[in-house]
Amino acid sequence: MALYPVIARINAACMALPAFQQAAPQNQIDAE
Repeated sequence: MALYPVIARINAACMALPAFQQAAPQNQIDAE
């Protein structure tokens, strides 16, 4: 993501929110 600093900042801001943390793929019941 180093080539896309704006997207990286948006992602970091989103992942700081509890709703995004809970919706992360690794937190899903069927994640392998």
